Amino acid sequence: MPETTPGPVPEATPTTGSEVPDPDPTAPPGNRLPPLPQPSPLVDPPLPASASASGTLVDGFPRAIMAPAPGSDVITSAIATDGDRMQVTLVARSDASADDVRAHYSTLWASLGLTDAGSAPGGASFSHSFATLSLAFSPPGGTGTVYAVYGVFRSS
Repeated sequence: MPETTPGPVPEATPTTGSEVPDPDPTAPPGNRLPPLPQPSPLVDPPLPASASASGTLVDGFPRAIMAPAPGSDVITSAIATDGDRMQVTLVARSDASADDVRAHYSTLWASLGLTDAGSAPGGASFSHSFATLSLAFSPPGGTGTVYAVYGVFRSS
């Protein structure tokens, strides 16, 4: 049986020292860590007028951010604006699986600099300072994968 070594010796004398030097107390705080990149708005003013549409994307829909997943059919879309804020909804149907639709939006939103905000069971949610996007699915019903995308954006 191998010998075990006891923990710290009770009569040991503490000493100062570390492999990491203490920061220079005269250095300005900005010299210690690089600045974090600041997010910028995903939508620019002027925001589109509030509107809704069936079977197509409403005028001004932010396609680069939340267009239907490839091969999807639009059921409804809507935009509601108020000042520098915009809410956007999309309900669509796809023959792709929920996992494929989720992967599409997760990849897209991460590429735009949004952070995974924790997913509701089966869905997805991403956000940053100027936007929050969510994806949810209807229960399976034999008509393909029906999903909703909801986005809230600030332009400033």
